[in-house]
Formats: sequence, structure tokens, C-alpha cells
Amino acid sequence: MTPRAALRGYLSFYAGAHLAFGLALTLAIAQPLALIPIPWLAKRAFDEFIPAGNFTAVVLAGAAILALQLTHAGLALWARRVTLDVSKRAIARMREDLVVKFYALPRTFLADTDRAALHTRAVEDTERLDVTTNALVTQFLPSALVGVALGIVLLSLSPRLLAVTLVFAPPVLLTSRLLGVRVRRELVAYRASFEAFSRGILFVLWKRDLTQAQAAEEEEIARQGAQIHHLRTTSGHMAWLATAYALLHGAVFAAAGVTVFVVGGRDVIRGAMTPGTLASFFVTLGLLRTQMGVLSGSLPQIVGGRASLEAVLDVLSLPSPPPAGARRHLEFRGGLRLEHVVYGYDRETGPVLRGVDLALEPGEAVALVGENGAGKSTLLNLVLGFGEPWSGRLLADGVPYGTFDLVSLRRRIGAVLQDPLVVRGTIAENVAYGTPGATRAELDEAARLAFLDIILARLPRGWDESVGEDGGTLSGGARQRVALARAILRRPSLLLLDEPTAHLDIEAVCSLIGRLRTALPETTLLVVTHDRDVARGCSRTLRLVEGRIGEWAPPVLERPESAILVRPET
Repeated sequence: MTPRAALRGYLSFYAGAHLAFGLALTLAIAQPLALIPIPWLAKRAFDEFIPAGNFTAVVLAGAAILALQLTHAGLALWARRVTLDVSKRAIARMREDLVVKFYALPRTFLADTDRAALHTRAVEDTERLDVTTNALVTQFLPSALVGVALGIVLLSLSPRLLAVTLVFAPPVLLTSRLLGVRVRRELVAYRASFEAFSRGILFVLWKRDLTQAQAAEEEEIARQGAQIHHLRTTSGHMAWLATAYALLHGAVFAAAGVTVFVVGGRDVIRGAMTPGTLASFFVTLGLLRTQMGVLSGSLPQIVGGRASLEAVLDVLSLPSPPPAGARRHLEFRGGLRLEHVVYGYDRETGPVLRGVDLALEPGEAVALVGENGAGKSTLLNLVLGFGEPWSGRLLADGVPYGTFDLVSLRRRIGAVLQDPLVVRGTIAENVAYGTPGATRAELDEAARLAFLDIILARLPRGWDESVGEDGGTLSGGARQRVALARAILRRPSLLLLDEPTAHLDIEAVCSLIGRLRTALPETTLLVVTHDRDVARGCSRTLRLVEGRIGEWAPPVLERPESAILVRPET
């Protein structure tokens, strides 16, 4: 990405904030004006007021210098306030766009992508851009302008001493260039190391059970320790370069100051320069040194910000489907049809579904049975719009997928996937997730239908019980019932149950199907399972074999459904 393209992409986030951004720049330009009179006041004090013994004038000159410094500080503070307001809004807009992008990216892309790297883009890189913006507008730009203004003052005071000072400019420029290249190279290494560290910590937190089940704690601690020490090395190099950069510039300015002191002192002794001019030159040089210190200190942040900007814009430029609003809303009633659908995850390994034909009528209860790996969950993913068939088509109420807003379809679908998903919060918050405004009565009814009320009765805080991270405080069966209640709460037109016997026994699943058909007679029910006994409560049973669907007759139920009891969960 070219610097111009990166800048254009960055400025797009400031749309609508041109006046505020212009005010920040104006304040940045106004800051150096407050410092320009200071050398002139110092010169008059040393050449006129002090030799004349005019103490009052000296006090007034000192007060004026202090007032100018305070004015400069006030302008800097004001600029900082305006810049913070504008930049924080821009960064917030950028982060919102990243969240939208993450939801718009194809599911297959996320499956193959390093999510820790995407996490770094959304969190670390946007924060670094925030710091960069403030460093650029409130530090780099004002310091550069002040430096130019003070350079003009130095020229007006003594062109000869300015020429002596400029002898030290080439080493400063050369080291800045060399260190800038080195900082950028080290930054790339640091970013890679940080992302690996972030990925490792996420693994430790998410896969702790796997590590402990395999008794691999020592190996994992050693692996993460190696990455932590690598990050220590790369971040240490970055910090060392920044320190070396600042100290080197300080040393060059010190050498310039000593040279000016010697050459200017000789000129004063010879009468070629007044003491006030030398003192004023020193004051101005001191101010310039301060500004150059701020300037050099902000450069590493700006270099890092450019890399972060390019990384964020690369993510935002990833291709994704058109936004949901670009397609029409669908009032889904539960009719579903698949026509000759062929689909897989990798064309090299071939399709998982091979010419699938399936038709569900509104209100129908259908069981889809098949062995593990037959493609049942893959079919559900297609129904939810998590992928597009290689050939064939899907229709909802006779309307082809791709011609309507998928979000409107999903709002009318309740899905209980094989691995029940819960989020940090209470049981009530988990059940109501995706159905804002649900009443307690509606929650209670959903809990009753999902047999969640049995579990709630045992919990000290009931609905307000915390589920922990990823539902860690709940058993697998409890998580399954929370997911069931969540799906039932929205009174869906289509309810998908993926392997419900993974956490519930067959009797509980059969009883659940009976309850759902009674309480939600207009809801289409598709139960995907490898257990043929689950098909008892469904009106029709299909079999998925080698990627194709055929009819299958379930065994006759030996005892009436009313006799099936739900075993309480232990």
C-alpha cells in the first residue's frame, strides 16, 4: 500500500470532522507564535535592562516570558483536547468498521485465518493509531513549526552562530534516517512476535482443558515461555532504539551548544556581539532543543502508526459479501427446499454433499439421520447461510438464497448447534441473547419447554446465576438446555437441532420434540442426528448417506410418548 493510499484511507475516518480537525491544526500553528517574542525579551533584558539596573523592567520581562510560556501551554492543551475528541471519534469509527467487517467476512476465510492477528488489528493496532494521531498533531506538527520559527529567530540574531549550529544538522539527519529504517525493521519483528504471544495466550486460555487432559502443561509452559522471551527481546530492541535515538540527538545538541558558547563568547570578548544577543541565542537554542526532543520522541510512534494503519486498512479492504441492507427483507414462514445441492469445504478433497434434494413444509417435523461425518452439520451450515453451494440452490419459502437479506432469515430460525454456545453473563442474559425485550414470562415459558426450569430450580440465584467464561460453570446438558431455551424464545419459523443427544439422553430428546410440536405447531422442525431412535417423535425421517438424502422408515415406538420420562440431570 502506497503512503498516499494509506493517508487517503485514514482521512476517510475523519469525514464530517473537518472543522474540528482544522481547529486542531490552527491551534498547532498558533503555538509557536507564543514563543517567538521570548528571545527578543531575553536580548533586551541582557543588553538594556540589566546594564541599566532597571530591576522593574527585568521583572516585567520575566513576567512576559512566563505569560508567553503559559499561553503556549494553554494553546497546546486546547489543541490536545480538540485532537483527542476528533481522533477518538475516528478510531471508534474505525473499530466499528472492523467489527462489521468481521461479521461480513466469509466463514471459510475466518476458519483459515489467524484470529489472534485479527484481534491485534482491532485492538492493538487501532490503539497505536490513536497514539500516533495525537503524537502527529499535538507533538510532531507543533514542534516542527516551532522549530522552523525558532530557526528564523536564530537567523535574525546571528547568521554566523546559526551557520555554526547547522554544521551539526547532517549527523542528526543521517542518524534519523538510519535509525528510522532500523526502527521500522524492528517494528515488523516486534509485531510478529507480539501476535505470536497473543495467539499463545489465547491458546492457553481457550485450550486449557486439552493441555491438562494430555498432561502437556510442562511442554506448553516451555513453548509459551520461549515466545514470551522472544517478545522480551524484540520489545527491548524497540525501547533501546528509541532511547539511543533520543540520547544521540541530545548529545549532538549538547555539542552544538558548547560550540555556540565558545564561538559566541569569543565574539562577545572581541565586541562583535553583545552579551544580550548571545544570551538570546542560547535561550532560543534551548527552546529549539526542547522542541527537537519532542519531535524525535514522536517519530517512533509515527513510524509504528504507519505500519498499524496499513495493517488495519488491509483488513478493511478484504472482499466480503454485499451488506444485508442491499437485499430485500424476507418474512420467512418455515418452508425450506434444497435442489441438487453440491457443496464441500475443499474442492481438492471433493464435495461433502452430492446432489442433495430436501423439501420441508411449514410446521413439519423431520428427522435427518446419518452416520458421523455424513454431512449433516454441513447441511445445517448451508441452511443458515454460512456457505454457498458449489452448484444447485437453496430456497426459503420458494425464494432463492442470495436474493434476500440473510439476517432477516436467521431472525426467524432457531439453531441449537452440536457444541452449545454460551457467552459470559447470567443464564437470563444468555437465553435472551438475540431476542431483546423478552419478558420474564416469555423466558419462563422457553425454560419450561427446554427443560431448563429443572436446572434453574436447583440454582441459588436462578436466572441470575453466572455461567462463567464459555459456560464453564455449567454442565454440557445445562449448556444444551440454555441454547434450546434461547432458540425457542424467539418462536422461530424453523428450528434446527444438531445432534441433540450429544448432551441429552434419547428419552429427553423425544420428550422435547413432543413438547415443541404441541407448543409450537407452526414451527418447522429439523432434527439432525446419528441416532435413529430420535426420529420417533417426527412425522417424517430422511437418511443422509454419502452426501445424498433418501427416505427412511423409523422403528415403531414400543411405548407411548407420554410414558417417556425426562431423567433429572445430576
